[in-house]
Amino acid sequence: MNNRKLFVGNLTYSVREGQLKTLFSRFGEVISVRVLEKKGYGFVEMGTDEQARAAREALSETEFEGRNLLIDGVRPPMKSRKGSSKPGQRESSRGSPSRSGSRPSKPGSGSGYHDRRPGQSPNRSGRPGQRSSPARRPSMPSRRNNGPGTRRS
Repeated sequence: MNNRKLFVGNLTYSVREGQLKTLFSRFGEVISVRVLEKKGYGFVEMGTDEQARAAREALSETEFEGRNLLIDGVRPPMKSRKGSSKPGQRESSRGSPSRSGSRPSKPGSGSGYHDRRPGQSPNRSGRPGQRSSPARRPSMPSRRNNGPGTRRS
């Protein structure tokens, strides 16, 4: 692990790389400085591990440009879990065969219009997987508007 790289957080958006380089150069050689614009953090790489440790101990939680700096060592990126699953967890069924070994499942498959068997009617709701309900009659007749001056009989 590289202990020379430091994460510098809680920066104001107006901080520039030159300002950080000046601040950290009091503790040794600064190899590189990178500030991410509009993010509020950056990275500083020092010449040696000892210089980085000294800068971290001296500057962590100190005020810089109106904010208290948060300084930590850079950690290596986490390994991707792609392709591996933990014991007891199922992988996603999208694109992979189901447990029974039949064809892969598709979103919305099951009881949709295209999956129905001959002789079956599509459901009235238009949503796959929901039962159709029998047609209901309205409890009151619909009101018709035949224009002005017409009365209902």
